[in-house]
Amino acid sequence: MLPPGIPEQTEGVFPAWRRQSAVRDKGQLIPKCGLITLLFLQLPEPVSGAGDASEFHLAPLGGTAKLLCPVSLWPVTVPDVVRWLRSSALGRSQAVHVFRDGKDREEGVMPEYKGRTNLVRDAGAGSVTLEIRDVRMEDRGPYQCQVQIANQSREGTATLQVAVLGSDPYIHVKGYDAGWIHLVCRSVGWFPEPRAEWRDPQGRVLLSLSEAHLDEAGLFQTAVSSRVRDSALGNVSCIIHNLALGQEKTTAMAIAAPSPEKLSSSAVALAVVLPVLGLLITVGIFLIWKQRRSKENLLSDHAKEKGNSVYRIRGRLHKTLKKLRNELKLKRAAANSGWRRAQLHFSKSYQSH
Repeated sequence: MLPPGIPEQTEGVFPAWRRQSAVRDKGQLIPKCGLITLLFLQLPEPVSGAGDASEFHLAPLGGTAKLLCPVSLWPVTVPDVVRWLRSSALGRSQAVHVFRDGKDREEGVMPEYKGRTNLVRDAGAGSVTLEIRDVRMEDRGPYQCQVQIANQSREGTATLQVAVLGSDPYIHVKGYDAGWIHLVCRSVGWFPEPRAEWRDPQGRVLLSLSEAHLDEAGLFQTAVSSRVRDSALGNVSCIIHNLALGQEKTTAMAIAAPSPEKLSSSAVALAVVLPVLGLLITVGIFLIWKQRRSKENLLSDHAKEKGNSVYRIRGRLHKTLKKLRNELKLKRAAANSGWRRAQLHFSKSYQSH
């Protein structure tokens, strides 16, 4: 006979049970704490390696994280003490949650976890789970679980990672080449690494090249590039998936239908550049002609002004010379008249004598 509360399928797991039952049948009783300790020690060892990806627990940002302690308990066994610890900024382990003597305790618990944690014990499965509500980015990292039953204890490690839905995708037109539109889609703030893809207007996945890297906050920045024909009709979509959360974000860009007489990019460029270039050349020639004409007019005006000045000087000189000639004629006439009078006077005087 197995003790009450121990399932029948456990018979054979512990061969010592039949020997213990035989002893008890003879009137010898096994202390309760010794029985629990025996059960605790007979359990399989927990898997070690806290850094293993299989022991990572993902929780959405702002949601509730559930960390299963990797230490197995015998069904219906109530542990005396359960401690969940994690390393603080000072480098020493501090309590996140403490269960002792059948009650949750807040003594020694890190202030940032008070009121946000809960211990869930599944007696049937023999497990203890730590729940953390309102998950923050700072909650990421390893947690150490310590379970004590009687004078025996075991411990294990579970790692929490926060799943984050990043920013809305941003589409950038990188360039245009021979009828192809080159597109780049970017988004930041994702965890774990997202899956990014482009889809054409018919919903088919386009051939694309994606890259992702971690930023200083430990979150992923992703960029995915592709190209589509300029003759495509409808919307092309950039979709970024967070597979852990089962959520995605999408941004679409419309491609307008091309007109039948649509020219190539080089023809459009020539059609725009050539008239502008011609206008610039015409304006340049006009400005050069106007500047030269202005210089010619200036020189002509200067020459005219100089000629007029010379003409005025010549006129004044001519007038002065004419005046001098007239004065000279008058003086000569006066001199001749005086000379004749003198001759007449001398002639009369001679005759009288």
